[in-house]
Amino acid sequence: MCGRNVFVSLTQNETEHEAGGEWVDPSAFTNSTQLVQALWAKFGVVRASFPFADSWCIAVNPPDHDRFPVVLTANIDPRDLLYPPDADQPLKLTCPGERGGAGFAFGAKAGVMVTKGGAATLVSPYMCPRRLFPDGFPPPRPDTYYLTPTGRLDLAVPPPAR
Repeated sequence: MCGRNVFVSLTQNETEHEAGGEWVDPSAFTNSTQLVQALWAKFGVVRASFPFADSWCIAVNPPDHDRFPVVLTANIDPRDLLYPPDADQPLKLTCPGERGGAGFAFGAKAGVMVTKGGAATLVSPYMCPRRLFPDGFPPPRPDTYYLTPTGRLDLAVPPPAR
């Protein structure tokens, strides 16, 4: 449900921006927790959801492609989707607590991905990038990056070898 709240808030924010209204500028934030809290405050998401604000990676300046992941749980490194060393190998889900962020209930057991088109996918540690994107990963724009709970993640930099 929190992933849906994040996605709906992002969509409402984009609509406000396109209509020339007051919006929350994602580029004004240094991490996803700040952005999620600002979006939820603006769009009236119940405050009880705030403990989960530090569980997300959010794409900033995503391409206009329905399959592009705009919201990921923080245990999925977006670069692993873009630059998999082997697209047929399972994704490595890493509890955010192991990377300096707050831990959460999913840990390394499962993740969530929501695409720009609104499709939500439960990601198991047995899924590989090719299965998530059988027709190939939709390429990011040159200015696309992710905000994570621990900061900005530029996509031009492939993930470290594991």
